[in-house]
Amino acid sequence: MELRQVNKPYHTDHSIVYSCQYHVLFCPKYRRQVLTDAVAARMKELVLAKQADYG
Repeated sequence: MELRQVNKPYHTDHSIVYSCQYHVLFCPKYRRQVLTDAVAARMKELVLAKQADYG
């Protein structure tokens, strides 16, 4: 799954420059796998739909 935006703009505010991006972590009890089969497929659909909304 590729979610990178090559032309993601940088924002400036006084003395800082930033580009807001997200990194999602799941830390379930006992380190069990969370995103498996149907859950992983649905999560991918939701993330790609939201990415399309934001362009």
